[in-house]
Amino acid sequence: MSDAESGCGRCWPSSAQPLDCDLPLSPDQVKSWSEQGFLLLDGVVDKDLIEQCRTSARAALVRGGGEERLQGFGHLQFPYQAPQSALNNITLHPRIIACAKQRLRTESVRLTQSDTWLKVGRPRPSVGHWERFDNDDQRMHVDFPNHSLVVPPPWHLPEAVAMILYLDDQAVCGGATRIVPGQGPEDEAYAYPAICSTPGVGAFPFFNDRTLAEENMREHAPDVAEFRETLYRREKEAIFRVGTLLLYRHDLWHRGVPLNRDKERVTLQLLFKKPHCDWFGHWNPGWARWTYRPVAKTFSGTLPDAGWSDGQSSDTTSVNANHIMDSDAALKRRRCLNEAMSRPALAPWPQFISSLSVEQRGCLGFPMPGDPYWTAETFEAVRRRYEPVGMDLSPYSVGLPASKNKHGAVP
Repeated sequence: MSDAESGCGRCWPSSAQPLDCDLPLSPDQVKSWSEQGFLLLDGVVDKDLIEQCRTSARAALVRGGGEERLQGFGHLQFPYQAPQSALNNITLHPRIIACAKQRLRTESVRLTQSDTWLKVGRPRPSVGHWERFDNDDQRMHVDFPNHSLVVPPPWHLPEAVAMILYLDDQAVCGGATRIVPGQGPEDEAYAYPAICSTPGVGAFPFFNDRTLAEENMREHAPDVAEFRETLYRREKEAIFRVGTLLLYRHDLWHRGVPLNRDKERVTLQLLFKKPHCDWFGHWNPGWARWTYRPVAKTFSGTLPDAGWSDGQSSDTTSVNANHIMDSDAALKRRRCLNEAMSRPALAPWPQFISSLSVEQRGCLGFPMPGDPYWTAETFEAVRRRYEPVGMDLSPYSVGLPASKNKHGAVP
């Protein structure tokens, strides 16, 4: 069913604060997100940067004039290599970070996901083993189960904010994300334990495909199936244009729907969390592992995508049906790995992290100035690690405690 035929209500993006404003969200927008659990925004970052991301991401994911389409997660991830480096600039853009901080009401945030992926409009696949994983017409779901080891805290204490940056126009490609807006503190859709009424959690087997998921629920848990039907009746379409940013809670009910036939949609998926939420996982491979990654003959100020890093997608447990059904996928991954490993071994990650601001580094988990981590000894050692590749360590030297001997005692 196309967007135009769906008959459900629509949500339209509002405009972010002007680009010269440090805080992208107005008080009314903050209030809307707090009450409904999502926010659609245009104009968070400038159009030129959006267009750079759109062009470079499509070039990486759609190859050979459309003969090869790399669909799903794991093909293009932060940190990104040239010519996709504009995606690094979006991922750690000061206004993107500011959006996360405003929404979580915190002074600092941590990046846990930056993944750029492609979805293509196509016929429904034939019934088979992998159909249950198909993401064309998704089941209603929440995002926390494969990000967090527990369940989200109460509604008024959010610990994470997810973002989808759309790099295509919904009027052309279709596939508007469908969401279930919150209706206040008494909303049964977001009560405990109702938010666990989703395939893949507890006793419910995982299905990504809506038809199979709901058939299974009706057969094995009719009361849960009835609850879930109320969610579908409440869903609304999040309308997007090129550059629209959807901010949403990781416990917001939502789902993806089919695109228009043979159309393509590229999105940048981001997720930020509050510091010290140790139960909240890391979607991308760890940042420090890039220290020894070979990439190019000369350092260009950018980093490799994760598409060739290990010769496979970084997420081997969440199976991408489109990728697995491609019989040439393993050969293509191996070819990419062989190509990468034949390059001279240079490590651009230290240069990249050195080029970031203090706040941007903090988003990656680098200790902020004033953190108890910083001592005279750790400062000197970190200086030796990063000063040769251009990092200004002076912000981290303020207020350092006295030097200690090797046993930790002040001489």
